Amino acid sequence: MRKYTGMYILRPTLTEEQIKANVEELNKLFTDRGGEILSEEEWGLKELAYAINDFNKGFLHLSLI
Repeated sequence: MRKYTGMYILRPTLTEEQIKANVEELNKLFTDRGGEILSEEEWGLKELAYAINDFNKGFLHLSLI
């Protein structure tokens, strides 16, 4: 089976509970379609190379699927 990497950049204004809920929802999209989450890494709040929707920072999360 092929392996894929999912990188999520979430808004820096979200609370910790909202971040966890968003990551769970995104991972559920993969598992509902037959994928398996092999590993996850939370990279935390990082400075972005360029602004996205007027945000210069974002919470990064990496999933190996």
